[in-house]
Amino acid sequence: MLDKSCDNQQRRYAAIRKGLELACSILGNVQDCEKIKTQYSQLLYQKEIAQNLDIARRFDVSDRVAVTAVGFAIRGYYGGLYEAFDGLFEESILEKLEKDHVARRNEEIYLRSAGLYSQDTETRKVICKMALEKRGVKPITKDEIELVFKCSKDPNYQHTNGKIRKPNLELISEEINKILHNGQKIRNKKSIGNILYRKK
Repeated sequence: MLDKSCDNQQRRYAAIRKGLELACSILGNVQDCEKIKTQYSQLLYQKEIAQNLDIARRFDVSDRVAVTAVGFAIRGYYGGLYEAFDGLFEESILEKLEKDHVARRNEEIYLRSAGLYSQDTETRKVICKMALEKRGVKPITKDEIELVFKCSKDPNYQHTNGKIRKPNLELISEEINKILHNGQKIRNKKSIGNILYRKK
């Protein structure tokens, strides 16, 4: 069992490293960079961008590696398994786009679950909110998203491993619950991670 777990972990690391290497190749292609910047700014998901650019076929990799590579090309990498490199967007622009992507994904989830695509935008928003509240689910608000990203940049809410800093999802979820949810355990590590690191 232990050997199998180690093998799985090694495969994951290998896939991540391959994605990092591919991201660097993509960043060296001006046309690919422009297409990714344009499509991500139009709120296309990483998976959609990888498909549109035919990354998997062109570079002979799996779809999963292709999507991972697009993500690294967009956000950059801070070092660890591979040499650090910058992504395609400045931090302030990327932060705004990340919030817009979260909002798009959440809306699609709500609409699919409620079967509301035929309704106008305002009606969908009202019905979605009512349906979620009835089920005891609290939709993620813009204020919540902004606070999550703010905390993720604060050293007090980060893990430190040498020069590498990563958001401490547990601490951030506790702070979000304390400030916005009266101390109730509404958000957890997974929901905070979904906001910060969406996998499309």
